[in-house]
Amino acid sequence: MTATTGERQIFISHAGPDRAWAEWIGWTLKEHGFWVVLDLWDWRVGESWGERLRDAARSGVLIVLLSPHYIGSPHAAAGRDVALAADRNVRPALLPVEIEPLPPGDLPAELAGLLRLRVFGLSEEEAAARLVAAVRHALDTAGQGASDPQPTAHRPASSDPAAEAEPVPRLPSATARPDVSNVPAEPPGVPDRESLLQQLRLEMNSSHAACMPPAEGPDGIGASDVAQEYAARFASQYDLVWWVPAGDADQARAAYTELAHRLGLAVGGGPDAAVQALFTHLAHERRWLIVLVSAAAPDELTGLLPPEPGHLLVLSAHPGWLAGVRPYRPSPLPGAEESGFRPPGPSTAVRPPLRVLAVATEWASRLGGISSFNRSLCEALAAAGAEVYCLVPRFDRQEETDAQQRRVTLVEAEDPPVWTGELSLLRRPPELSVVPDVVLGHGRITGPAAQLLREQHYQDAQLVHIIHMLPSEIEFLKEDRADDPSWRADERTQVEVALGRAADHTAVVGPLLHNKFAKWFPSSGPLGTRLLCLNPGFDGPGAEARVVPAGDPAVLVFGRAEDVRLKGLDLAARALGHFVQRTKADRKLDFVIRGLRTGQPSHELIASLDAHAGKGTLNIQPMPYLTDSGVLESDLTSASLVLLPSRSEGFGLSAVEAIAAGTPVLVSDASGLGLLLRETLGAREAADHVVETRDNEEDVERWSLAVEHVLASREKAFGRAARLRDQLRSRYTWRGAAAALLNRLSDPPVVQEPAGVGDAVRG
Repeated sequence: MTATTGERQIFISHAGPDRAWAEWIGWTLKEHGFWVVLDLWDWRVGESWGERLRDAARSGVLIVLLSPHYIGSPHAAAGRDVALAADRNVRPALLPVEIEPLPPGDLPAELAGLLRLRVFGLSEEEAAARLVAAVRHALDTAGQGASDPQPTAHRPASSDPAAEAEPVPRLPSATARPDVSNVPAEPPGVPDRESLLQQLRLEMNSSHAACMPPAEGPDGIGASDVAQEYAARFASQYDLVWWVPAGDADQARAAYTELAHRLGLAVGGGPDAAVQALFTHLAHERRWLIVLVSAAAPDELTGLLPPEPGHLLVLSAHPGWLAGVRPYRPSPLPGAEESGFRPPGPSTAVRPPLRVLAVATEWASRLGGISSFNRSLCEALAAAGAEVYCLVPRFDRQEETDAQQRRVTLVEAEDPPVWTGELSLLRRPPELSVVPDVVLGHGRITGPAAQLLREQHYQDAQLVHIIHMLPSEIEFLKEDRADDPSWRADERTQVEVALGRAADHTAVVGPLLHNKFAKWFPSSGPLGTRLLCLNPGFDGPGAEARVVPAGDPAVLVFGRAEDVRLKGLDLAARALGHFVQRTKADRKLDFVIRGLRTGQPSHELIASLDAHAGKGTLNIQPMPYLTDSGVLESDLTSASLVLLPSRSEGFGLSAVEAIAAGTPVLVSDASGLGLLLRETLGAREAADHVVETRDNEEDVERWSLAVEHVLASREKAFGRAARLRDQLRSRYTWRGAAAALLNRLSDPPVVQEPAGVGDAVRG
């Protein structure tokens, strides 16, 4: 179906535990010709409510899924109040939908007066009919129903149940349980893991499998708890959920044998025969979830990975468990030959190492975090067995030596006087003696060059596009730009999406960007995404105990010093000045800023930040942005605290380096790293490291108190930093990030046609 306008776009706002309802409503409306976007408000810091409301008003209807979870969410309440208080010119058509009974006293007065649609307790056919009718009425009332949408054409039924990549969502029920399950009915509860659960669901809908390390956060919540919560939330979407202890092959076979008997499969010949019978059965079903608990290394469980098309969740301490592992390929069921079912046989050929060509503007990190990310990822890919080349305009002997030590070959692109700088990346590199299997680009910085190289010179290579930034937020915080930020943000967002849509594989750095971009990269399943989330590793060199630096404390900020508001340098100065004044310190606090660009006058920055802090309270020391590892190590070991006070930050790699070094950090919750810490540690423990940042006057007090919590007892702060480093390095490694990417690359590429944002957001 092709739509000519966005007038029929439907946004669905829901609480995390109601995701299954949101999926069913979204799929139902999509099948009736509407454009659907889940998670209009995904409760993240840095959102512009006014912009979201204008988008919704232009597009159609905002569906609010009412349940006890939604009513009890303070974030949902804030969004609801803004929507109801908005001017009618920017207010979307609101459609409250009750998905669970709500006692009258629990319903907010603002919603009690609105006409609500009740869909709980109805049959699927009746609920769908009422929903579609209510949406059409809402559009007509808003004057946007000039043309009726046409139902999407359904595919003909296949004789092979596994032919469809993913079963369509079905109507949830409060009492729904899988027919076969050995999972406790009541999950333990996993507060502050909403984004993790959302990513887990998207991975399942997209690639059928996901892996989580079993380590527990300080709040006692571990991967098993998250898995139980996932199973409970989506119980209505599965017929079978089975926990499989997988510490060794015998444990796994015993669990599979028990399940085979539970399903009534005729089994003879011992555990191996039971596994084969079970996997043959699962290959012809779609609504099942197998959880491998405490899984051993993949090579110890050979032949025990169940087949697609169901869902597999692996809880294992081995990073990159799924990389290169192939599902069991069972024999066809009796009669399957006639139905046309031909399971592919196992591949016995030894694959040569993948040749990866990463396109970058530099090898050293003179320009910031993207270069650091590229260098670490290239090193991890090489360590995982790939043959890695990095194309840069030029490099020196020191950079070449550094790359060789990481088993990466640098390729120089420059050929003066014509092909210089980033322009040199656009032509086929004459110094590259091999034909790459993979071409990898980073954002709008090197993404266009990577796309051009693949299309014009390496047509058989897979193209990977990695997104690092969120233009819709950061462009509004940049200063001293001549053009309008709205136009700049829209243009750069369109570039990122178009590059990602043209690539075979698209990835983002961290959970925040994953949440923001997932809707633009739908998978072949009904409500999945083909977007891959790559979390940077915290496995830096050395894990020795840190001692508190002697003398007066120094507070360090890394970041481009020309973007004062975006990087939060003004906020940091005000908070530090407030801390000094409140604690009546008898000498100035050292505030070190490693981020001056070449030619940037330091005196102007000092004067500006001194005014923010209160004259004479801080010893402000701007330093040039350098990439020398010795300088970086010296900065981190001499600092008592590293700040990441950005008002918007896709991830925050500078703070990753500080955490890996064991230095105390405070990061904004408007960053991808802040979100990752909250989900890993839980809200209570993360409060020692993550500071709420709302771009208002209260930010100064919050940051000031957080700084005082660290500097008032530096010994305790360094102890917390050591625990944080240990927790994160056991869970997030560059090896794991590389394995996740290689796992995608081992699959056949998905051919995508370039598309603009308007096409990409189609439900």
